[in-house]
Amino acid sequence: MKLSETGWRSILFTISIINSLYFNITLINTLELWIISKISGSSLITGILFSLISIPFFFSYFTGTIVDTIKNKKIILLAFSFLLLVILFLSQLELLVNNLFALILLFYIMTLLTGFIFDISGAIMSIWIKENINEEIYKKVSSINQIIARSLGLFAGVLAGIFLTVNLKYSLFGPLFLLGITIFLLLPIKISSTKGIKKSGLKEGFIEGFNYIRKNKVLTQFVILTIGNFFFNMQGLLLLFYVEDFLHKGPIFFSMLGAVSEIGIILGSAYAPKIKKGKLGFYHVLFGTFISASLMSYILIHNVFLAVIPTFAVSFFSGINSVLTSSVLLRVIDKEYMGRVRGTISAISEGLVTFSGPLGGVLIAAMGIGQTYLLVGLVMLIFFYLELAFKEFYNLRI
Repeated sequence: MKLSETGWRSILFTISIINSLYFNITLINTLELWIISKISGSSLITGILFSLISIPFFFSYFTGTIVDTIKNKKIILLAFSFLLLVILFLSQLELLVNNLFALILLFYIMTLLTGFIFDISGAIMSIWIKENINEEIYKKVSSINQIIARSLGLFAGVLAGIFLTVNLKYSLFGPLFLLGITIFLLLPIKISSTKGIKKSGLKEGFIEGFNYIRKNKVLTQFVILTIGNFFFNMQGLLLLFYVEDFLHKGPIFFSMLGAVSEIGIILGSAYAPKIKKGKLGFYHVLFGTFISASLMSYILIHNVFLAVIPTFAVSFFSGINSVLTSSVLLRVIDKEYMGRVRGTISAISEGLVTFSGPLGGVLIAAMGIGQTYLLVGLVMLIFFYLELAFKEFYNLRI
């Protein structure tokens, strides 16, 4: 029996607890980077740790296949989460005795593990929504999901700073306690088990998922459009160099614009359910035009406070587009393929982050920050208007 408006307590509880894993992952990754940077004093060791964050996303399709085909989905999420808890505990012990080699090894393993947990929890969240939520409130639930996830991520960043300020050597005890509570609260959540699978189910599932995406025009077109994230994901790096080299301002202003970006996504996600009808492609092109124009406008803005406007606009309209897209895809994708489709999208949109940074750095060095913003804005505009040629995806009703 699917939940309607009367089941909001259960909906909010489940979304909040699963997103608490994202909160824990953000908190742990932030602490790891700062701790390893301070203790090792090596930009190379820290850089490797940073790059490992995105490595698991290259295997997102495989992870999604496992989630789709495994009989008890909650068990795999609990198992990975408990393993993370154990490694986090060992990391805290090594931090106390200042065993640098063991700490680096544990941090590297833990970072890879957080990426897989992020993928698994995201796939399970989508499957849970598909199974338990009425289609007419997909948009509202997608909005709530994104608002909670982003708010918790923002809070995790602040909390990491507090833990590090109080005492770096004991800073992992906080996430240890919070992750333990999250695992405990995951236990009562009901996630339907897949009916019996064949011995060769994983192999068959891998092939079936690929064919399902390949034969579905909407999904094939969306996967192609997702390649645009290769450039869109340069935003963090661009904003950093914009503040430092273009505006010649300190890190406090970079943090300010970063907070504005997160607030914009949260407010955009909250606004999205107000859009009741129309074609998905129309809103993508409309809001995409605003996003592209905002990115290109940075070259004209030499005041950090005026930069709040394009920063907010990019994130606000991105938040709207994200919620609209998520709610439509929930309707379009069959439940049994949810993990594999999400995995394919994640491999492209998140995995490409690994290469977005280096390319962004090369472009900034060769062209300057202003011209790079112009280029990225133009490329994004092309991808948004490419939707006009993808009729099946463009004409999806919201």
